[in-house]
Amino acid sequence: MHATAAAAVLSFHVFNPDATPAHPVLAIHGIQGHALRWRFLADVQAAHPVFPTARTIVAVDLRGHGASTRDAPWTVAQHIRDVAATLDAYRESSPPATAAGADFAVDLLGHSFGGFLSLHFWAAHPALVRTLILVDPGLKLPVQKASALAESFLDPRKNAFDSVEQAALERSRSLHKSALAAAGGFGNDGVTLVRPHPAVQNDIENHLEQFRDPYNCNAEKFRFRWSATAIIAGISEVAALDVPNPPRDEAPRPAKVLLVRAAFEDYVREDIIADMKQTFGDDRLVDSRWTADTWCIGRHPINLPTLSASSVASFEIHGNKR
Repeated sequence: MHATAAAAVLSFHVFNPDATPAHPVLAIHGIQGHALRWRFLADVQAAHPVFPTARTIVAVDLRGHGASTRDAPWTVAQHIRDVAATLDAYRESSPPATAAGADFAVDLLGHSFGGFLSLHFWAAHPALVRTLILVDPGLKLPVQKASALAESFLDPRKNAFDSVEQAALERSRSLHKSALAAAGGFGNDGVTLVRPHPAVQNDIENHLEQFRDPYNCNAEKFRFRWSATAIIAGISEVAALDVPNPPRDEAPRPAKVLLVRAAFEDYVREDIIADMKQTFGDDRLVDSRWTADTWCIGRHPINLPTLSASSVASFEIHGNKR
């Protein structure tokens, strides 16, 4: 018999805590990400209200990322236990969320690996999820692509930088060219940044740490706060697991599932969309794309006005009832 690892309360941040505490948006980042990548949702509410009314946003650092534990295991089941324990901790710290008669449920927002986990969290805890917003979810990664991606994280140089400036430069190179151009791009020398993209600046300020180089004890380097082993395990899970089936016939399903796909690359293939339609039904799945260079969660720019229009006109996330 295998022992089950105890759930960890993850590091989490709460934005707009007094807005909708009993129905927060629970935001889950992708691999290499962190909770504060979601701060932009709170920051831009006035200019581009992603949700038609102010929303409480609870954003977590997944196991192996940010300020959360880096300890194994890094399985989907463990991530789900961690997120559930963190939601319990949030409810305990937010009296309005546990008030008598409060119907607590979240609108679950996940990017990339976070979208993959969001689907599996819903399958494990359907009563806790009102709606799903999946931003380029990582699903059914082909084995060869998963293997190559996992191998790339074995190189310790992937996350070791001599300076903050070098870290900013490498993070900028990971952005889609349209996002980088919108921020000013590189100078004439092709190396110097005109100015960092806001997503890069956010990562530098909130996700970078200094450490002693294990290969040269006299050298101090910088790295982003993620564990390569946790990421490799996550990639393996994405390659191994399918779109989850509904938990059981009588279990509640999300009122709507908003699928937001980047126009630049087709991470979510048509066969995956077909599986999602079979799981949720054509009437529940809303498929939209973004094309503009407004903000980045990970690599690609996200068009906040488009996401807002999808949320308000097609999705009506604020008013959904199961």
